[in-house]
Amino acid sequence: MKKIVLQILPIIIMAALLVCSCKESKPKSGNFFSFDEVVHYKIDISEMDLFRVQNQKVKTVKDSMLLRNAWNYMFTSIPNKRAITYLDSLDFEKTVIPHTVYPQINTLFTESDLVNESGTTCEPVYRDIYVFRKNGKVSGVAKLCYTCEKSVFIGTKANTQNFGSKNEYGKLKKLLN
Repeated sequence: MKKIVLQILPIIIMAALLVCSCKESKPKSGNFFSFDEVVHYKIDISEMDLFRVQNQKVKTVKDSMLLRNAWNYMFTSIPNKRAITYLDSLDFEKTVIPHTVYPQINTLFTESDLVNESGTTCEPVYRDIYVFRKNGKVSGVAKLCYTCEKSVFIGTKANTQNFGSKNEYGKLKKLLN
């Protein structure tokens, strides 16, 4: 009997270690970005105007860049300075966010355990882009569609899938207007 217990004991210990090691060690409420500056780029363009540009037979470089950004083909990785300057040339309105609202911004762009169940069939148009910088370098980008409440986050390892579950879109819009 003692021999059987000694043979089974290592299996039980290994199983217990395996179960314990499978738990997620990631913090539950991590910030999306580390930053000391936030710049908001916004463009006021309708879906109809975007479709008109898309259906043009001949497109300018500016038209192509506008479509790439609106439909989320622009900024699939952390952009460099040159890529950010394209936003200025695409008629995006640039606003440097005041430091006084950084604590609220940090709170809004934080992981959430609440599940975001607000599903829409809307095709997002990313008219609002938030560029986060740390020590002068771009540390992350948040592209938001307030109409569809959909988002794309670049430069974060945080879990962003539940963004919007605590009315972050409404709070952010209210905070910055």
